[in-house]
Amino acid sequence: MSELIIYLLKANIALTLLYLGYYFWLRDLTFYRSNRYYLLFTLIFSAVYPLINLRALLNKSLEIPAEVMTVLPDLNSFQFAQQGIEFNQIIDYLLWFSFVIVFLSLLIKLWGVLRIHLNSVQAHWTIYSYRKSQEDIAPFSFWKSIYLNPDKHGKDEFDKILKHEYIHIRQLHSLDTLIAEIALMLFWYNPVCWFIRQAIHENVEFITDQKVLATGIDKQNYQYSLLNISILPTGPALGNHFNIKSLKKRIKMMNKKQTSNKHLSKYVFILPIAIMGSLIFSFSNAEETIMPSTLSDNLIHVEGNMTAKQEQDSLTADKKPIGDGISENVLIFLDGIKISKEDLNKVDPEDIESMNVYKGESTLKKFGEEGKDGAIEITTKANKKK
Repeated sequence: MSELIIYLLKANIALTLLYLGYYFWLRDLTFYRSNRYYLLFTLIFSAVYPLINLRALLNKSLEIPAEVMTVLPDLNSFQFAQQGIEFNQIIDYLLWFSFVIVFLSLLIKLWGVLRIHLNSVQAHWTIYSYRKSQEDIAPFSFWKSIYLNPDKHGKDEFDKILKHEYIHIRQLHSLDTLIAEIALMLFWYNPVCWFIRQAIHENVEFITDQKVLATGIDKQNYQYSLLNISILPTGPALGNHFNIKSLKKRIKMMNKKQTSNKHLSKYVFILPIAIMGSLIFSFSNAEETIMPSTLSDNLIHVEGNMTAKQEQDSLTADKKPIGDGISENVLIFLDGIKISKEDLNKVDPEDIESMNVYKGESTLKKFGEEGKDGAIEITTKANKKK
């Protein structure tokens, strides 16, 4: 299994566990700021923690040996150099291709905001500044700018709209949106990531509504303003909009009674459980099963004992030098002494007790840069007896 697939598997498990905690216990609480931090933590933790080599830390502290696989040798058919494209490589290529497609989609969304920005002009209303646009869009903000078509609104709505969008700007809600979009590049195939993205969009609106009402604006008038603006065409996907699709839920949360502080304990309970669940999965994969048909990036140990049938098959098979199929740049050690590929071809397979094949990081750690193309350590039966 490739490192990319392992990374995505770990990340998606963490993403799912943390979201389930949010969905079942946190989403209906009025602790919107805490939910904001929880959702952002969910995305950032899920993307970062698989990059930490927990296996190396565990091996270092507990001195657990590297992965070892014992197989019966068929040295004549052993091929060190991989040939052709494996299934894992095809999956990797498809994943990278999908990441590029989603990244291009993000660039298109950014261009949508930039286009409106370039076609708008700076304007002011009382203490607020905004970008005046002539496009048929609902008011929205992105980063430090508010975009508004004043011809679509009455003067009595300006105060509510600009207060709302100014809170988005002051709270840096565009950062939440961008993090959600970047996470979507990695996890677009996981429905949970789309749910988290929607939850983030909803939650920043809950935060903003709460703060707007705290300024003294009449709740009923504010909700009517939401209904009036909801009929306008939506702006760019990256913008923080004055209206969202789940307007009914937004009004419901505005009318909801404030959650008691005793429910804050849910965060203390859920976070450790979800994180530990993710880490347990990582530790459970610290000793992976290595399939005989592929070479791992870690140590493969080949024992020299054969069954009677395998010995007979080996005798009847076409005899080929042991070195066939091994790259010229691979390091070869026979009983601790470095030998060439030609010397390896002179070794009788029946004299071999065991063979260790190194590839990837394990080779660089043990042999340095000289072993970047792999290494083989062979122990003969004669040396084993010493």
